[in-house]
Amino acid sequence: MAVIRERYGRGTKTGQQRLHNSQWGVTPAMSNQPPFFRIISPGVLLVFAMLWTAVLMPAVTAAPVNLLVNGDLETADAKHGDRPAGFSPGRIGKHFAEMTWATPGYKSNRALAILTKDSSGLGYWQTVVTVEPETNYTISLFYKTRHPGAAARSGEPFYKARPGGPNLELGMVPDDPADAGRSRPWSDIGIALHPVGGLFLPLATRWSRFQHSFTTRPGQKRLVIKLRLHDYAQEVWFDRLSMVEGRSPLPGLPVDPLWGRSDTTPPTVFRPSPAPNSRAIGKTRIGVRFADSGAGIDVATARIVLDGADVTGRARITAEGLTLPPTEPLAPGTHRVKVTVADLARNPGNTLAWQFGVGKTLSNRLVAGQDSTRLNGELFFPIGIYAYSCHPADGRFREDHLRQAADAGFNIVFNTIETRQGLDRELSAGIMGTVNITAGLKHCTGPAAAAEALFRKGQGRLADHPSVVAFWADDPENVENSLATPVSETALAKIRNASLALKT
Repeated sequence: MAVIRERYGRGTKTGQQRLHNSQWGVTPAMSNQPPFFRIISPGVLLVFAMLWTAVLMPAVTAAPVNLLVNGDLETADAKHGDRPAGFSPGRIGKHFAEMTWATPGYKSNRALAILTKDSSGLGYWQTVVTVEPETNYTISLFYKTRHPGAAARSGEPFYKARPGGPNLELGMVPDDPADAGRSRPWSDIGIALHPVGGLFLPLATRWSRFQHSFTTRPGQKRLVIKLRLHDYAQEVWFDRLSMVEGRSPLPGLPVDPLWGRSDTTPPTVFRPSPAPNSRAIGKTRIGVRFADSGAGIDVATARIVLDGADVTGRARITAEGLTLPPTEPLAPGTHRVKVTVADLARNPGNTLAWQFGVGKTLSNRLVAGQDSTRLNGELFFPIGIYAYSCHPADGRFREDHLRQAADAGFNIVFNTIETRQGLDRELSAGIMGTVNITAGLKHCTGPAAAAEALFRKGQGRLADHPSVVAFWADDPENVENSLATPVSETALAKIRNASLALKT
C-alpha cells in the first residue's frame, strides 16, 4: 500500500488511515456513514477498497520522479551563497572560464552560466547523483548560448574560437580513486560514460530543450553530471535540469535561426554480431544497434541483406536496433551481412557491412587501389584512431574507450605493440587492428632478413589474426635516426625490403 500512497497522494492516504482506524476499533468515522456501510465488517471494506484501487490504478499515471536535488536551481547552497545547492563550479587548465549563478533563468529566477574568452577555456558546473548500476536514465535540460552577432551589435568584445560549444559530460565516481582516469586537457572526469568527451549540444541562441538517455555501468553507484562550455569563446546558460529513471522518447530538435535545416546528423549503425571474422554456429543470431541524436530512427527504412538476399521481413526491428533470429542453420563457410537505416529527417546512416564464418574463423583482405579501397570485396572507407587507451596491450588501455571508439564509427586501431589476447579484445569490440612493424625495420637489411625480422620475430607474426587488417610503421624515415637530416640510402633500402616482404 505504500506504492498506492505515493501514486495517489494525500486523499488516498487519508482514506487508508480511516480504514486502518476502523480495523482497530476506532469507529467515529464509521458512525457518520450510511447504514449499509455500518453493517459491513471493516475487513470486508478493506478488501473492497483494495479491489477498487486495483481497478483505478491503471488509469492513473504517476509523474516520473526527478532524481536531481535542486534541479530548478532556485535554492542557494548553505555554505556558498553564490551557487545553487548541490552544484559546484570547476575549470580545466589555466585559461579563463567564469562560472556564475545567473539571473534570470528559463521561466525562473536563476540559471547556471559559463563564460569563456578563448578556444582553450573550459569551465563547468557539476553535481553528483545516486544511481543504480546497469539502469537506464534520461537527462533533460534547457539551455541557450550567446549569439556572436548580438554581442558585436551590443559593443561587447567577441573572441573567435574553433568550433565547440555547450557540452554534457557524464561519468562514474570510482570507489577507489586509484581507478580514476588521469586528467586531460579536455576532461577531468573519473571514469567517462559514452561518449568520451561528452555530448556537444546543438547551437541554440534561444532557450531550447535537450534530452539524452544513457545506461549506467556495472557496479556504478554514483553519477557525475558536468554541464560544460568547451572550446568555444562564448557564454552558455543551463536551467531546469531533470533526471528520471527509464528511457524517454526524444523530443523534436530545437530549430535555431542560424540553422539552415533542422536535423542534418545521420543515424549510426554499430556493434555487429557475430563479431567480424569470428567463428559462429549455424543457428546464430545476427544483430546490430542503432543510434540517432536528432529526429529519431525511422524503423521502416531499416534493411538487412544476408549473403546477397534481402531478409528484412524476418528481422525484428526497433529504434534501438535490429536482430535476425535464426530459422534454418547457415551453411558452413563465409557469410556476409549489410545493414542500413535512416532517421525520421530522411538522413541515411552508414552502411554496416561485415563477414563472419560458420565453422571457421575468417581473415581480412584489404585491397587499396587508386579509385577505391575494398575490404573483403566490399567498398571500404578506413577511419583509424591512434590512442593509447585503445591499445589493449598498453598499460593505459581502457575497455570502455575501445568500445566507444568502435561505436563512434572508428573501424581501425593503430596499435603500438600488441598481443593475440589484445587483438581478441579488439575483435570482440567490432574494430580491426593494424600491426606496427616499426621495431623490425632496422633489421630489414635484405629480403630474407626482412621476412625474419617482421614475420617470425616481429609483430608480423600476428598477421593471421582475424582482426588484423593492415601493417603500418611509425615514422619509418627515422629507422636509423630521428635527426632532421635527409633519409639515407640504407634507410630507404630497409624500407623497400620491408615493403617487398609484406607483399609476399
